[in-house]
Amino acid sequence: MSKYQEEKSKVYSALEVANICGVVNQTAINWIRNNHLKAFKTPGGQFRVYPDDLAEFMQKRSMIIPEDVLNNCKKRAFQAVPNMTIVTPSRWLADEVKKSFLSEYPVEVRYNSINRDVFKPSESTFRAEHDLEDKIMV
Repeated sequence: MSKYQEEKSKVYSALEVANICGVVNQTAINWIRNNHLKAFKTPGGQFRVYPDDLAEFMQKRSMIIPEDVLNNCKKRAFQAVPNMTIVTPSRWLADEVKKSFLSEYPVEVRYNSINRDVFKPSESTFRAEHDLEDKIMV
């Protein structure tokens, strides 16, 4: 199995869910059986949970979501896009992308690709309307 396929098919077992959430295995199984946590069964009858479903479950219960779970959610979201090319505004960012889970995708660098005739400062009353005249926004 390729690295891409392994990442694409990442799912958690009930035991892994339990370890991530800091509970015993039976608690994770109960969450699944009582429809609190979305899961599917393998042909062998074992429960499996997608990272997105685990993150949603944890978020609803104000649990801290580990970074690796969030990263697996991002991987699944990006891998659902076929024939994706990542466009960056600098060589540095392109190099950073190549170090990430997005390294399987082609990367193009396009310097100053923003149309400055369209995206430019313009007159606006937004700051006054929202009492932001003396505030710095980033």
